Amino acid sequence: MKKTRIRYKRLFFFLACFLIVLGLLAYGILFIIQWILSAPKTESISSQPPSQYYLFVGTNHEGPPQADSLILVSVNPQQKKMYAISLPGNTKISRNDEPLLLLKDAYTDGDAEKTVSAVENLLHIRIGRHAIFDNATFSALMDRFGGIDLYVEKNMSHTDVSGAEDIALRQGFQTLEGNDAYGYLRFLDEEGGEISRIQREERFIKAFLNQSRNHFRIYTWGLVRYYWNALDTNISQAEAADLAYDISGFPADQLYFTILPGETRSYEHVKVWEINPVEIQEIVGLTIEQEQKQGEKE
Repeated sequence: MKKTRIRYKRLFFFLACFLIVLGLLAYGILFIIQWILSAPKTESISSQPPSQYYLFVGTNHEGPPQADSLILVSVNPQQKKMYAISLPGNTKISRNDEPLLLLKDAYTDGDAEKTVSAVENLLHIRIGRHAIFDNATFSALMDRFGGIDLYVEKNMSHTDVSGAEDIALRQGFQTLEGNDAYGYLRFLDEEGGEISRIQREERFIKAFLNQSRNHFRIYTWGLVRYYWNALDTNISQAEAADLAYDISGFPADQLYFTILPGETRSYEHVKVWEINPVEIQEIVGLTIEQEQKQGEKE
């Protein structure tokens, strides 16, 4: 009887040691993979552009396709810094002597190239990468990620052209998955308008980034690498995974969020976002600050 107990104790001891060694080995493998991903690319750093612009667009296909949500992201891996500039869909992009044209209308033909071009002309920059999402592609990504834990600040309801309720959110803390996450970002209330929607976008992105920090960065990399998909994009799965990996490692105080400088005005009985060109250039200047400093040193 005593021998049996001793054997059980030894078995338990060896099993515990085995699990500890296995855990340390797994952690070591993850550490090595993360070190490899963090290592400088084969291309010399001096030949790489310090900052890269990404345009992410959420579309609404209820009626003529429109770009409801537009976010320009500037990423500088060298400085571990990110700027996210939210662009109101009702931003006026036509001149006063031309018919009224809003930024969201640039996607009416379902053309990503026209949308990218409109933002480039507005900000006088060159956008290297873009990704266009609709309800299906965005919802699928959110489902794979596991949803976002967020406090919904008010009841949100919306019916589509057929009369069916396609947004039905209730106030309170909850996990937003799939269609609910898309509905939270898409909802437009009469009181707050575009600005309220943009503020929700920022809250959602911050919650997404904070939640990503709860996982190993390699886990986030693998998740995006395997499930990355968009309605229209020139960002490969590998590029998307590397981007997610880099940003998830940036310090929280190096993640900046802002709204395209401007103000709401009425134009031809339509509320539009009138840009402030001077402040826009100041914001753009911040995103290329590293590039300017590097040029001065050279």
